[in-house]
Parts: sequence; C-alpha cells; structure tokens
Amino acid sequence: MFLFVRIFQAIGNAMIFANLNAMISSVFHINERGKAFGITSMSVFVGLVFGPILGGIITEIVGWKALFYLDTFIGLAATFAIIRFKYEWIESKGEKLDILGSFILGISIISIIYGFSDFTKNYSVFLVIGGIIGLSIFYLVEKRVTYPLIDLNIFNNRIFTLGNITAFINYGAFVPIGLILSLYLQYLKGYSPITAGLIVSIQSIVMVLVSPFAGKLSDKIDPGNVSTIGMILTTIGIALMTLINVENANSLGILSLIIFGAGIGLFYSSNTKLVIGSVSKKHFGVASAILSDIRSMGQIFGTGIVMLIISIVMGNVEIVPSNYPELILSLRISLVAIAILSAMGIFTSILTKK
Repeated sequence: MFLFVRIFQAIGNAMIFANLNAMISSVFHINERGKAFGITSMSVFVGLVFGPILGGIITEIVGWKALFYLDTFIGLAATFAIIRFKYEWIESKGEKLDILGSFILGISIISIIYGFSDFTKNYSVFLVIGGIIGLSIFYLVEKRVTYPLIDLNIFNNRIFTLGNITAFINYGAFVPIGLILSLYLQYLKGYSPITAGLIVSIQSIVMVLVSPFAGKLSDKIDPGNVSTIGMILTTIGIALMTLINVENANSLGILSLIIFGAGIGLFYSSNTKLVIGSVSKKHFGVASAILSDIRSMGQIFGTGIVMLIISIVMGNVEIVPSNYPELILSLRISLVAIAILSAMGIFTSILTKK
C-alpha cells in the first residue's frame, strides 16, 4: 500500500516541480524573475531545514503515523493556495500529446536514474547504456512527429543547454555532501543522528539567507555571473571539506559548510532564471520540466558516485570501528571526486554567460 500511494505522490510532485518555474516566469517580468525565484528557492530550502527536524520531533513524540496527517493538512493548504492562481495560460492549444515520445522518454530516464542510483550492481551499466539508447530513439521519433513532446531545437540554445548541464553538475555535488557528512559525524565523531542532522543543516540555513539576495542580484547583473560565483564558492567549500580531520572538524567543517551553502544559495535561483529566461514563453513548461529532471538525475548521479567509491574501498561490509580507516579514506576520495565534478561546473557556468 505504501509503495502504491507513493506513485500518486510522485505524479503530484512531478506536476508541481515541472510547472512551478514556468508559472513564476509567466507572472513576473524578466527583470523581476530573479527576486521571485530567490523567494521560491528560500521556501524550498526552509523545507529542507525544518522538514527533517520537525519530522524527527513528531516521530519521537507522537509517532510516525502523525506525519501523514500533518502532510495531508499541508497538502490541503497548498491546494487552496494554488487554486487562487489567476494567471493561467495555454500556449499550445489544439496540439496533440506525443504519447509514444512520452513513453520512450519516461522509460529511458527511469533506466538511467535507476542505473545511477547504485553503481555497485553489475546491471547498472547496462541500464544506463539502455537509457542512452532509448534517448537516441526518442530523438529520432521527435524529429518525425508533428507535435513533438520536446522541441529538440531548444537544445540548440547554448545558454539553455549549458545551464542544464551546470545544474546537473551542481546537484551532483550538492546532494551527496549531506550523505558524506552524516556518515562522518555519526560514525567517526560519534554524534547522534539528530545532532549530525543539525550540523549539516548549517548549509541549508545559509542557503535560506542567501537565496533572496541571489535572486535580486540576478535581476541587476547577468545571472550567468551569479551562477558562476555560486559554483566557485560551492567548489571552494567542498575542497575545504577534503582537509577536515578529527582535530579541525568543528572549525573547518562549519566554515566549509557556510561557504558551500552560500554557493548553492547563489547558484539555485540565478541558474533557474538563466535557463527559463533563455526560451520563449511557449517553452516555459518544457524548460521547467527538463530542468527539474536534470536536477534529479544529477542528485542521483552524485550519490551513486559516492556509493560506488565506498563500495570499492570498503567492500560490502558493516561499518564498525575496525574499518573506520577505510571509511575515512572512502569519504575523502568521495569529496575529492565531488570537488572535481563541481570544478567542471565552474567551466560550464562561465560558458553560459551572455
């Protein structure tokens, strides 16, 4: 039952995140979108901070079932908010939905994401290759249908394509950091899960504070410049994490989280404005959906890299004090790999500048 209803939750989430940025772009003038995206980003990051904390408190005091009642109330409140949205638009009225293209693209992305999710499995490589082949077939189909699911000419737009690549890299570097630091703090520092979660949330708090500023800044200067600064700070923050040891964990760890969080906060809203603003109004929905998918794939790709490195260095064993040296080595290699990935994002972000 749990897995079954999660399908509906996933469909709902897809509908929200595929259209959220498109809705904002349709309402706000391009010179005000950065501010709007900054506020939206702040809201997302507030959820990242308080969601796990409140979830843990409610679970401990009341029980895990109470979370579903709370989420139902939040969902009803969100529904009431969205039905008050009066700026609806239809840019492709009369066009038929590309069912075949939708099916091929869906299966291809599922294969790639599932393959990325666990590189340690032998079949993962075949899933990724199969997904890439599927995307090739999708390309051929889209070139021949009257009303394609995605107008592939959108990828001829340099800013759009490179902006999405940078978003993939940024999420590939952003999401795994929480996993790496949680393992380090719980196993090597001996902190409780709640304490470790509070420490890691420092980056999210900084992201909340920086996001509105980043949005306003991207309205005043080229959002590509703001994105690049964000990627630079993100990379510096991760690079500093590679130097963390037992002695300097508290001071250097907090400093690196602050720099890292500031980088993500600067990047998120400015990159969103850059990508969505590079296409025509007709393609707002498709561009928003592609960006959402790209971020999800980057997140799973980055996590997959970390899990692969841990598996290679440690093997399939339980984490116990006797193999802590291998755990430290695997986490440090993971941070180096993520830092290199993030540095690549600096280069792609520079290329998006107008």
